[in-house]
Amino acid sequence: MSEFHVEATGVAPGAVLWREPRHRPSYLDGWLGTPDFPGYRAGRIVVRLSPPTRVAPGLLYGEAHLLDAQGKTCDAVRGACACLPLSATIEARSRFVCVSAELLCHAADDGLRFGAIAQVVAQLRDQGVGRAPLMAAARLLDVASSEESVIESLADMLVSSFGEDEARPALDDIVARLVRTRHVNQELRAPMAASLGEQLMLLVRGLGKHRVRHVLRMASDFDLLPQIEMYRL
Repeated sequence: MSEFHVEATGVAPGAVLWREPRHRPSYLDGWLGTPDFPGYRAGRIVVRLSPPTRVAPGLLYGEAHLLDAQGKTCDAVRGACACLPLSATIEARSRFVCVSAELLCHAADDGLRFGAIAQVVAQLRDQGVGRAPLMAAARLLDVASSEESVIESLADMLVSSFGEDEARPALDDIVARLVRTRHVNQELRAPMAASLGEQLMLLVRGLGKHRVRHVLRMASDFDLLPQIEMYRL
């Protein structure tokens, strides 16, 4: 199969992620392909669907690409999507590529190869991006990712859920509820002057990167997982 190539017109500047959560430039992200065989780019990740292969003629074929700074593929994982039969709707296909890419995009900055992320990609192809499978995939990804990547992922989900201006106050309300219910120690609640990333850093280092997403959900109405409604426009 020929190399997949996405033209890049720029690269997001490097940042100390927990101090200033990085928001990927919109001109690099978005939809690719066709409605029948869509693709979606989020940061250094592209997930796309292709027609079935001879090995699995009844299933759509999925590819996840890790891009370098020039937009060229430096690693990829491929395989039939057990969760997507050929009869899958355009909406289901679009949801799969978008949500998968958005889930994977932060962990992609941890290295030049997929490594442990390949296990998450395989699970997404097998089980799809419904609520329960997506939560399971996020747990796997949080364990495999760095603290900084988990912080950035949570920051993006909070901003997407509450808005840029309301994300920090909303997080403070969530943490206050967790303190009252004794799920979080008072020492893990940062002053309001602290940034969104600094509050998340306290939580990740105090609770562990594999637990913080679950604990935040306990006091929130949000799963803090990507949903296609956040990215369709």
